Amino acid sequence: MLPLIHQENGRSFSDVWQEYGLDANRIGKAHTAFAKLPVKAYLELHIEQAPT
Repeated sequence: MLPLIHQENGRSFSDVWQEYGLDANRIGKAHTAFAKLPVKAYLELHIEQAPT
């Protein structure tokens, strides 16, 4: 479980993921499943969110 609390709204990472139907406790299982795939590369996108 990822219990880190966001400083501004008090919600945890897991709480936010659950709102979108995701289970943060399954991240390890997803990594294991991904490692078995014949993937040679992947693209990771980031959205920069600078303070306003």
